[in-house]
Order: sequence, then C-alpha cells, then structure tokens
Amino acid sequence: MGRQRAQLRAMLRKNWLLKIRHPFVTCAEILLPTVVMLMLIAVRTQVDTKVHSAQPYVRKGMFVEVGKGDVSPSFGQVLELLLAKGEYLAFAPDTKETRMMINLMSIKFPLLKLVTRVYKDELELDTYIRSDLYGTCNQVKNCSNPKIKGAVVFHDQGPLVFDYSIRLNHSWAFSGFPDVKTIMDTNGPYLNDLELGVDAVPTLQYSFSGFLTLQQVLDSFIIFAAQQNEANMVNENIELPSNTSLIKQSWMQFIPSNIKIVPFPTREYTDDEFQSIIKSVMGLLYLLGFLYPISRLISYSVFEKEQKIKESLYMMGLKDEIFHLSWFITYALQFAVTSGIITACTMDTLFQYSDKSLVFIYFFLFGLSAIMLSFLISTFFTRAKTAVAVGTLSFLGAFFPYYTVNDQAVPMILKFIASLLSPTAFALGSINFADYERAYVGLRWSNVWRASSGVNFLACLLMMLLDALLYCAIGLYLDKAFCSYDQVLPRENGVRSPWNFPFLKCSWRKRSSIKHEDCSFDFKNDRRKVNFCSNDISGPAVEAISLDMKQQELDGRCIQIRNLHKVYATKKGNCCAVNSLRLTLYENQILALLGHNGAGKSTTISMLVGLLPPTSGDALVFGKNIITEMVKEHLEIFAILKGVTENFLESAVTEMVDEVSSGLCLLFGSFMHMLIKTSPFVGLADKVNTVVGALSGGMKRKLSLGIALIGNSKVIVLDEPTSGMDPYSMRLTWQLIKRIKKGRIILLTTHSMDEADVLGDRIAIMANGSLKCCGSSLFLKHQYGVGYTLTLVKSAPSASIAADIVYRHVPSATCVSEVGTEISFKLPLSSSSSFESMFREIESCMNSVHNSDRSGNEDKYNLGIESYGISVTTLEEVFLRVAGCDFDETECSKQEKLHVLPDSVVSQASPNHAPKQIFHSKPLGKYKIIGVVSTIVERACSLIFAAVLSFINFFSVQCCSCCFISKSIFWEHSKALLIKRAIIARRDRKTIVFQLLIPAVFLLFGLLLLKLKPHPDQQSVTFTTSHFNPLLRGGGGGGPIPFDLSWPIAKEVAWYVEGGWIQRFKPTTYRFPDPDKALADAIEAAGPTLGPTLLSMSEFLMSSFNESYQSRYGAVVMDDQNKDGSLGYTVLHNGSCQHAAPTFINLMNAAILRFATLNKNMTIQTRNHPLPMTKSQHLQRHDELRKPMLHGFGHECWIRDLDAFSAAVIVNIALSFVPASFAVSIVKVTGLNTFNKFLILEPCLMEPLWYCS
Repeated sequence: MGRQRAQLRAMLRKNWLLKIRHPFVTCAEILLPTVVMLMLIAVRTQVDTKVHSAQPYVRKGMFVEVGKGDVSPSFGQVLELLLAKGEYLAFAPDTKETRMMINLMSIKFPLLKLVTRVYKDELELDTYIRSDLYGTCNQVKNCSNPKIKGAVVFHDQGPLVFDYSIRLNHSWAFSGFPDVKTIMDTNGPYLNDLELGVDAVPTLQYSFSGFLTLQQVLDSFIIFAAQQNEANMVNENIELPSNTSLIKQSWMQFIPSNIKIVPFPTREYTDDEFQSIIKSVMGLLYLLGFLYPISRLISYSVFEKEQKIKESLYMMGLKDEIFHLSWFITYALQFAVTSGIITACTMDTLFQYSDKSLVFIYFFLFGLSAIMLSFLISTFFTRAKTAVAVGTLSFLGAFFPYYTVNDQAVPMILKFIASLLSPTAFALGSINFADYERAYVGLRWSNVWRASSGVNFLACLLMMLLDALLYCAIGLYLDKAFCSYDQVLPRENGVRSPWNFPFLKCSWRKRSSIKHEDCSFDFKNDRRKVNFCSNDISGPAVEAISLDMKQQELDGRCIQIRNLHKVYATKKGNCCAVNSLRLTLYENQILALLGHNGAGKSTTISMLVGLLPPTSGDALVFGKNIITEMVKEHLEIFAILKGVTENFLESAVTEMVDEVSSGLCLLFGSFMHMLIKTSPFVGLADKVNTVVGALSGGMKRKLSLGIALIGNSKVIVLDEPTSGMDPYSMRLTWQLIKRIKKGRIILLTTHSMDEADVLGDRIAIMANGSLKCCGSSLFLKHQYGVGYTLTLVKSAPSASIAADIVYRHVPSATCVSEVGTEISFKLPLSSSSSFESMFREIESCMNSVHNSDRSGNEDKYNLGIESYGISVTTLEEVFLRVAGCDFDETECSKQEKLHVLPDSVVSQASPNHAPKQIFHSKPLGKYKIIGVVSTIVERACSLIFAAVLSFINFFSVQCCSCCFISKSIFWEHSKALLIKRAIIARRDRKTIVFQLLIPAVFLLFGLLLLKLKPHPDQQSVTFTTSHFNPLLRGGGGGGPIPFDLSWPIAKEVAWYVEGGWIQRFKPTTYRFPDPDKALADAIEAAGPTLGPTLLSMSEFLMSSFNESYQSRYGAVVMDDQNKDGSLGYTVLHNGSCQHAAPTFINLMNAAILRFATLNKNMTIQTRNHPLPMTKSQHLQRHDELRKPMLHGFGHECWIRDLDAFSAAVIVNIALSFVPASFAVSIVKVTGLNTFNKFLILEPCLMEPLWYCS
C-alpha cells in the first residue's frame, strides 16, 4: 500500500504539472460550463414574468354541465353523431347482463341498438381494432367490419362491485398541442402538484369526447339496476316493466341527472415563462458547457497512449489501476470545482429555490459519469486528434435518446434504459429542476423521489452513479486492467488478452504467486505459409558460456529468449521479422545487439518489453514469462514508481546527482515541464531547471539514460543511447554504462561498431530476423576475422625489400594493395608465430635506413622501409561479413522498420530522426463490417479518382490551343494539387469514411430516434383517490373533501362517501380581488342560486388552505333533490390532477349507489382506457399533417410529429463532422510544414491554389 500511495502521489503530481503548465486551458475547462450558465442567467433576466392574482373559475368556459350544451354533448347527441358517421359503440363482454343493459337503455335511447356492437371479450375487441380488416366495409348498414368510436368493457357486473372501462379513441398529438376533441394521453402522471394555474385542456377532452356523458349514463343505469335488484323487481335477470312510462319514472329515482364541474380557484402566483420555455433544451445547453473539458480528458487519455507514455509507465513499475485512478481523481477534483462555481453562480437565479447541495451533487455526479464515459470512449482510439473529434461528438450523440424519452407518456422502463447513457440521464434531470423551479418549490432532499413530467430526479442521480460504475467496468475490461497493461481490443502495443480473462485464475491471483503454468493465455501460432527472409539453415555461431553463466540460468538470474518468432501480415503475404530467436542475457554483462536496419532488433526488444505479442515462442525475464506476466521492471524510470520510499527518496536522488545519474525526473513528453536534477557526470548540471522541450536531441538522450538508471533498475534496455551526442559526452556515457552494469542485465542496440566493441561483453548479430552469431568481440573476430593487416611504408616506390621480407617469413601472405610507397598485406591468423622474426628483420631494415641517412649514403633508397604497422580484424569487418553478405532489401526489412521500439521505452528520440510508429499485424481484421464499407468506399473513390484524371486529361487536350493556360505554372500546379488530393483521398480510407459515412450515420441515427419516439398504446387509468396524498396511511388516503351540507340530502349522501373524509363547508370573510366581477361571472355561468354558492365554496377553499396538512383535490356542492327524485351536484376539481373531475364524479356516484341501496358494500369503479391505435394510425402518425387543433384559448396550430428544433440540432452536429475532419488534416499538414514548402515554390500562386484544391 505504501508503494501504491507513493505512485499515486507521483501520478497526481504529474497531472498537476500538466494542469498548471497550461493555465489558460485549465481555466477554460473549469469555467466554460459556468459561462454557459451565465448566458442562461442573462437570457433569464430578459424574460418577463407574469403575476396572476388569486381568482375563481366559476365563469363561462370553465363551468361545464355534463351531458348538456356544446362542450359536453348529451347521450342522445352522441348516438346521433355515431349514426351519421357510420361509427359504432362497442360493448364487451357478451353476457346476459350486457345484453339486458343494452335492451333496457334502448327504451330510453332508441338509437342505441342501431349503433351498438357486442364483442365476446376485450381481447377480441383489441384484436379487431389492430387488424387489417378494421373499417374495411363499404356499406354503412350491416357492416361486419365497422369503425369503433368507443367501447364500454365490463370487468365486474355486480352484484356488489360494478367495474367498467370507458374506451374512447385517442388521437396522438405533439407535446404541447393536444387534441381536445379526443381523450387525453393516459400514459402520463396521474397528478402534477407542481402545476400552476388552471389547464382547461383535460376538462375539455373529457367533455368533448363524450367520456363524462358515458360515465353519467352508465352510472345512472347501475344505480337504477341496483335499486331494482334490491327491491326484488328482478329475478336472475332484470325484468322489464310493461309500462314504458313506469320505467322512465323509476329511472330517475336517485339518478345523478345533473352533474356539473368547475375548477378550483388559484392563489396568486407568478408564471415563470423562462423555465417552461427552456425546459426542453436546458439539458442540451448544460451539456454543451461540458464538451470542452470532456474533449480535453479524451485527448489526455489517448495522447498518453499514442505517445507510448502509458505503456512505458506500466513497464516502469506503475500499477495500471493507479494510472486510471490518478486521472479520475484529477478530473473529479476539477469537476468538483466546476460544480461548486456553478452552484454559487446560479443559487439566486436558475436554482433559486432548490437545495444547493442537491445542485452540486447533480453536476458533480454528471462529471463523474462523464469521466468514466470519456475513459470508455478513449479505449477505442489510438490517435488523439481523431479521438477528440469523434469522441466528443459521440459523447454529444449519447444525448440523442433524450428526444425519444423526454415525453412524460414514455414508460419509465424506457427512460431507465436511455439513462444508461449518462448525458441522457443528465438531461432528464434538468426537466425536474425546471418543473420545481417554475413551481417556486425547488428540488430538495425531501422531494427528490417524487416524479414530475414523468421523470424521477432521484432515479436520474442513481442512474448517473450507476453509469459511472458501468463505464468503469467496461472500460477496464476493454483496457485489460486486471493482469497487465495489455488490452482486449487489438492495439498497436501490448499483448491482446482473451475475451474471458476475468474468469481465469491469473486475473485474480497476486502476480508474485503466479506460476508459468497457472495462466497460459493461448496465442495461436500462425501456421500459414511464411516468407522467411533468410535461407540460412545452419545454426548460429555461439561462444561457449562459463560456469557462472550456467549457474545464472539455473538460478533464473538472466533473460532467456526461447524460439521467439514474430510474423507480420503484409499485402504481399506473411513476413517473418524474427525467426526462432534463441538468446540469453546474463547478469553483470552488457549484450550489444547489432544488425542492419530491418534485421529484427527493435521487434525483439518490443516483444521483450511487452509492446508486441510474439507469434510463437516466449522469453523468461528473471524466471517470469513475457506472455503470461508482463515484466514491469524492464525500464524502471522513476524512483517513486520503482518503490523508493519517501524516507530514502531524497538520498537516492542526491546519490544519483553526486555520483552517476540524473536524479528525480518526470519525463512524459517533450511538451511537458519537468523537475530535473542531473549529475555533472552525465552533463546536464546546467540544465536542471530547463524545460525538456528546449533540450537538444543529445541532451534528451542523456536525460533518458539518467531516468533509466535511477531506482536500481535490474533490467535496462538501451536503444542507441548515444545517438546525437557529441564525442565527449559519448565517451562519458560509455564510462557510465560500464560502471553501472554490475548487478544488472543490460541490452544495448547500436549502429556504432566502436560502441559495441567498447561496451559489449557479448555481441550478438542479427540478419533478416535470425541470430547469426553471439560471443565476445575477440571470439567473433577469431570466428569471422580474415587475419591481420600489415602495412609498410617504403623508402622509395621501387623498393622491393619489404615484399621480400614478408613473403620470406609468411609465404601465405597476400598483397592487398600497393599505392605509392605504401603496401599492405593480409596475414593469416595461423602465421602469428612468425611475426617476431619478421618484425625483427623489418626493424633492422629500418635501422639500416636511419644509419645510412646519418652517414650520407646515397644508396638508402634501395634498402628501404621507413615504418610499418599491423592491426587485427575490426568488428566492422566482422559485421559486414556476417550481416552484409546476407542482406537483402525485402519486404521483411520494410516491415521491421515500421515495428520499432517507441522512443519513450528507453529514451527520447532525436529531433533528427523520423518519428517511429508501431502497427498491429491485423489493423482491420476484427471489424468486418467496417472493412466491407471501407472497400466499397475505396472502390467508389477509385472510380471518382479515375473520372477526375480523365476529366483533367480531356480538359488539357481541349485547351492545348490556349498555350497560356495549359503550359502555365498555375495550371501545372493546379493539376498537381488536384491529383495529390485525389491520391490522398484514395489511400486514406479512414478519412473518407469519417468525412462521408460517419456524418450520414450520425444524422440517420439522430433522426431515427426522433422518428421512433415511442407512442405506445394507452394504459388503463383507474379513478381512485388513493393517488392523492400518497404518504397517508402508506398507500394514500385521499385527503379532505370540502362538502356543502346545506341540504338534507347532502348530509345523507355524504355519510356514504369513501376515499376521503368530509370537510364541512362554512362561509368565510375571504374575498377575491374584484369580488363584484367574480360574483357576476358566477351568476352568469351557474345561475343566481348555484353561482353564489360555488363562489362561496371557492372562497372557503382559499381561506382554509392551511387548515389541513393534506392537499385537497376535489370539493362537492350538492343541490336539493329534484321533484322526480333525481339528484344533482357540482364537483370543484383541482387543476393539478387532470383526472380529478371524473375521479370525484365516480366517488359521488358510488356514494349515491350506496345511499340508494342502503348497502355500504356496493361500489362503482370507473376506468379510462383509450382504444389501441389502428394499423393505419401507426402508418400515418409520422407522415401526415395533423388536423387543426384547438389549443389553449382557441388558436389553430398545424404541426408535424418531427420536432424541428431537435432535428436542426441533430443536423448541425452531424454535419460538424465534415469541417472537423478537414481541420484535422489541415492542422496535420501545417504541423509538418508541408504548406510552407509549397509556398517556397511559388508564393504568389500556391497559397490560393492550396486552399482551392
């Protein structure tokens, strides 16, 4: 745990440095979401609020008499309309009771039999309506497939419980534009306590559709039938009296013939139009503010992967979970700051009434889920620029399902499924904020569980938390965070793990206890035909090892490479980069690995450190297998990551500074700022506080070497460590490497033969993927050397004594060259025994020349040897003989150049070197669909390319007469640039797909979600007061019911009321503003007797508002009993419940039934269950314009199902892919200075041509 905490602190410091070194970017990430909120606040200040005074609604337009007038047609009018249109009223089930009811009601309403159809059961009715046969008859009379306007379905026909559903036609309409001529959408919430004012639409829908009329008629018949049954006027079935007038007279006894409804009065309130206007787009606006920090997070994650920083850190000893945790903590803190700022800025404006801690939790949880979603998105990309462009838009695309599920009628299960995308859950939560803020209540911990507009805020919070955990699990699975830093998805780096790795034992055991046999991931050997790059079937020349080396093999203190094999798939077939390599690296030694470009050196190193999976074979590093256990101490760079404790960290750094190495460094890329403490020995003492990006290539190599050595690394891999260094620094580096080799295994690759000769205890030479030889320098020179080279300088060109002496002592000598006075001979190794006598004679000749020179003898030119020298075979000659003669520039060589060790594994690349890349052997093998699409796009691009070239050639021929055009520089450059663009487009298939296919798919996906907005069949709604005050008695108790008990009949009926308790009405002194107008409106609407009474009840409701903790949803004012025995009453209903009027009508009719029969066990249960949609309605719902619909106060609106604003947002986002893709290519070209090179050719012409092309 101590080491993990130290690693976490180091990674957090790294992230902190990234943030503080880019203050403007960091501030933008934190403040941009707040800027969006400030813009909303500015808009809010410009939106006017309207203050509505307290007022009653006992006036025309709001006062409705059931079954009377134009708003609520009578039952006779309903029947006449059905007959005129050829529509029918269905009844089910087909029972004796149903038939008797129809017969009895036909006496009072003769037209009923002409428009009635009886079905066996409800299932048969639904099946018929959904079938293709529905409404297919041509003749109105005796039509077997009629159109059904409505239906009455009985679920229980007595004798105590009468349960029925009224099923009317529901016409779907766009949210905000309901059709008041048909029944409402019942899939929405039963009540909405946040509703301000009065919405007349539900009352109009229940009235115009004839629902209330049917309810009144059916309840009247039930009361009549129950009375007849209680009076024993029927036996098993109801017997019809012979006198029709007697029937009509009996029908009116205790029948609710006069039912009226009027809305509750409303208190003074302020209508905040801003919240209602911005409600549908608030989630999108919030989301746009978070896009920039999300894009930066994706960029950081993928950039570290692209630059091999992530893989290098893993090999250095960093725990993979620490890496992800560090970024999570960093951005969690950042989003916490952002959430705090947003909460502080909006506490008095946007979220004035909501709990501030809830606002903070809302944004913070979204931040956490966004972090995990960004991590999940980043696992699919290996290029930072592509990831930012596609990932950010994909993140925004996760918001699109919101347009499908934001309707309150959408089932909750679909909203839960859509909320698996956290941006959708975040947007749904914004609906609750808008509703509660508009109601001046605000979201609080006490009401987060209560839904509004069909959305539960607590569910949104929990879903965002669940999303974060889910994204984390999936991301870790794809990124393979259990066993090592390899991945499940194919990548350029790392070993791909099997899909079921979480279920393998090795995934859950401690790495220290894993044996080679315990976790054997199967890597399929490629048994297909392989084009080997070398035909050498003889074994390599390997020097015999000492007893100490053999003991190291037994103890596992070495690196053993066993038949390591790597095959790459190319367009020309399979190519072997490393062919059955067998090699051992020993402790306390430096192994210099030599080979030409493409020999397989870097591929071998990449497999050793785990960046590439071997096709077959394996290697053991200190006894640990590179396939089953990725060794994380190959390149242990940072002291903290390598386990140096805090207590010894400073001393370790000081020791490295004073003696051999470079101290504590944080190297994560040339763009980052580092803390560097180097040693004078390495040569960076004057660069301690210098930005690494400002260092030269050689200095970066020194820094990389110092980083590699710190922390007591056991295995060090050096890939050309002195490349780019000056001779002085190179020599110092050689001395340093030789000093630190004790106790370490060092693998060195170099192209410098001198470096290999000086540093290499053992030297291995590879050629074309195979090991050719391995041994000490002397062994290789003896094995492959050609002997000694003797060079003599003669006194005169004609002197022959030198050749005579050489041939006399070494007869097998060969003259290599003779130029002027210099002659060279090749001497066999076996002739070394003759060298002593030969050298003596040569020196004697040299002495004779010097003596002759002192005596002035003129014959000295005939004697003459002035000097000589002899050298053994050089390592360069050995290398040329071993590797050079077999070198063949094949495809294998080209492939090897592409698969090299990334710079970050050992050292930073020199600026003079070309950037290195690593490609997976099967870049598109796992994506068959993308491959097929890419092939189609490629062929299409080829045709376009050919057409463009043909057009250019044709145009060139036609314009030959215009020499100033066809031969001009402008035309040639234009033609060249167009051809260049066409070739690039043809080759870069991914870019073409990104520019053309992705926007189309994105657009199709977004519009499809709008088109597929679910409009399921309406659910059944049971009218009951148990929905009111749900906290009462656990399951809801209805609450108080204000009741006018002025008439005796009212007291008797009130005794039988169930579903609430009676609150006695009493006059009050409260008066509405402008009471005279209120009284005049009441008298005009309800008459001089009932009008003032209803106004007094409204005043009582206003004055007694706080007398009870429970909410009230209905009040009753009963009339005196009519002379014919019928009853009348008025229901005042609460506007926050769209079903309040029929609910309290059902409550009163059930009470009248119990009063009429004097049986408290009897009841009436009414349901509203709209008919299912017909097949033609399903087909026409999205294709036809809706009919003119009455909305609000009579405005006619023509609308389409497709939300224009949502469609515009989707189109803009989809098309933004195109400029984004072009921007990426332009930035790439600008970064490579290609544009400037073109401008050098012809500055006046190339710039406009460049942009035109």
